Amino acid sequence: VWWDRHIDGGSEFSKDIERELDTARAVIVAWTKDAIDSRWVKDEAGLAAEAGKLVSISIDGSAPPIGFKQFHAIDFTGDQKLALADLVRSVASKIGATNSQSASATPSNLTSPTGATPKSPFKDPKIFGGALALIAIAAIIMLTMRSAEKPAMSEMPEKSKSLASVNNHSTPATATVTDNNIVAVLPFANRSANADDAFFADGMHDDLLTKLSKISALQVISRTSVMRFRDTEQPIPEIASTLGAAVVMEGAVQRAGNRVRINVQLIDGATDQHLWAEIYDREMTAENIFDIQEEITRAIAEALHTVLSGDDEATLSARPTDNDAAYEAYLRGIADATDLFTVPRIDREGSIAEFNEAITLDPKFAAAYARKSYQQLAIYWLLGGGEVMRSAAKKSLDQAIAIAPDDIETLFALGYYQYWGELDYEAADKTFDELLARAPGHVRTLAGKAFTQRRRGNYVGALEGLQSAARLSPLDITNWIEIVDTAPFAGEWGFAEVALARAAEISPRDPAVALYGFYHSKRLGDVERAFREARRLVDNAPARLYSARLESARLLRDRQKIEAALANWPQSRRSVVSFPEYYDLSKAAALYELGDIDAADALLAKIKASVDARADPYPAGWAANAFVYPVELPGLTGDLEEVERLVADYEREKPNDVWGNRQRDQAIAIAFGYAGDADRAMDYIERSCEAMGDWCYRYFRPYQAFENIHEYPRWIALERRYEAWCAENKCMD
Repeated sequence: VWWDRHIDGGSEFSKDIERELDTARAVIVAWTKDAIDSRWVKDEAGLAAEAGKLVSISIDGSAPPIGFKQFHAIDFTGDQKLALADLVRSVASKIGATNSQSASATPSNLTSPTGATPKSPFKDPKIFGGALALIAIAAIIMLTMRSAEKPAMSEMPEKSKSLASVNNHSTPATATVTDNNIVAVLPFANRSANADDAFFADGMHDDLLTKLSKISALQVISRTSVMRFRDTEQPIPEIASTLGAAVVMEGAVQRAGNRVRINVQLIDGATDQHLWAEIYDREMTAENIFDIQEEITRAIAEALHTVLSGDDEATLSARPTDNDAAYEAYLRGIADATDLFTVPRIDREGSIAEFNEAITLDPKFAAAYARKSYQQLAIYWLLGGGEVMRSAAKKSLDQAIAIAPDDIETLFALGYYQYWGELDYEAADKTFDELLARAPGHVRTLAGKAFTQRRRGNYVGALEGLQSAARLSPLDITNWIEIVDTAPFAGEWGFAEVALARAAEISPRDPAVALYGFYHSKRLGDVERAFREARRLVDNAPARLYSARLESARLLRDRQKIEAALANWPQSRRSVVSFPEYYDLSKAAALYELGDIDAADALLAKIKASVDARADPYPAGWAANAFVYPVELPGLTGDLEEVERLVADYEREKPNDVWGNRQRDQAIAIAFGYAGDADRAMDYIERSCEAMGDWCYRYFRPYQAFENIHEYPRWIALERRYEAWCAENKCMD
């Protein structure tokens, strides 16, 4: 065992430290208030972490600094015996000691995890040496603790004490004191004899998370992130460290006839101590379920030293329905479809059907109307559901507003309707602000606020909001891919790379990882990488990803890749509601890239005839979620007059949407490029660059539509600005 106090006088201590770090099999870093501000400590901890040798501990309750928060820090401010036992086990694991070695190093007044007396290790010299090393570590830690002159527990303020045992049911123990008020509620196990009752456990879990997220003093890890720990055997401290939670709740639900039994336990994420436990055995009624949720919320708040506000008390006492069957249908609706953007349409429609059942049973069930409205909006906006779905969402929202206009579920649905349904980003921003003032940790609202900020051109604010959402939903790739999309516009290219890697680590086969990796690579001007990202192996690839695969092949001008992308685009993904000819238009553009002009012209003529025959040729119009903008077809056909007419119409009704207008400007620039108007193409390239920055040149450079203007003075000026930007930012091009 080597300690930095062992450095001899006159030694060159940096070399001594590097040598010892290199030869060590485990490196203990003790975080304190002073240590987290020390560059030397952080450098040494970084070397240990890179080598997989780091064991973090906290002497005074200080959390590890940025860059080390993902490593669980054993907390010595609570029960030091348990913390020391955890430390010994962690070091034993790093140095390869056996269980008997680590048990022998545990002080005699601690019991082994099994409660059994360990066998004596002293007959084997190797084991004896390992045990001595661990005992020495324990001695150093205790010496460090004493040198910190920490007051005895009896001298500390009452709220600074961490209780080691499970208290009686009515009085929760308090968690280890930190600034962290984050709660992780793991999925409830279904203990019912009927496996079909799993929906009830899942719905109960989601509804409890929703209620907790409405409490202003609490922050709650999202359902998406905690669901990854269903049926896990990971230790609670590991889960808490991964999620960044102060306390973790486990639970199980059992239904039998008209009875329900719910047992829950609250655990300190740092020490693995049980803070509170309760078993509820009640008649199965909505009123009883709401009472249980209220009691659980109060127990968590007390364990985290939080004081409930008047609004919090009102939230806890609210009873959204008194109809048992309606509440059960509502729970089914919650379980069928979460608020994730990647939920398939069939699941959203199943959710809507359950909410309809709840509403039929209780026509005053405002939360059911609000949840139904959100799912209808998601189908409209995310899945191209058309005007029918938008109108249906508005009707559901109006009913929720008529019943409970100030309810958080109603306001959430209103905010997203203003955002997705009306494109009124200022109104949506205000609604989300109102929500966050009452529930600062409401993850879905944090994301909504970030999206409206992005639409209004506040990229730094949007990025900060997405980071806040990712903190409470660290295993939900939605926030990470949105960070990938946003960070470059805030000048944070490195953060975009980190976020993309994080999303790929969490869910490598999610199509969003491939799609946003493609978008990011295009912004880098790296077409080869864009092709690789789009070609990731994914599950259930959407139409947009097949389009991205074809576009990246087109930008590479590679006939074999283009033909493969066309052949591998499945029939079921070739048509979308708002533009049935989606595949054909993409194919026509590809044919032009290949030089097959006659075939491209014939296909475009067929598409135009089909579009002209419709009463509404472009039902999605210029909406940000449109698969095809109105100028794309006339641009490819070279119909400059029609492109100019459509652009004039767009300019008259252009929305106040900085983020979306950038995308529309790009499409208009490409249309003018294909139609042969270099000046108008440059107008929209330059306007798009105002939103993007001087790096925009590398985005437009690969497009065939602009090949004829590469010698144009305005294009050359754009290239020069990019070169200056690149030199300043040390980019590799």
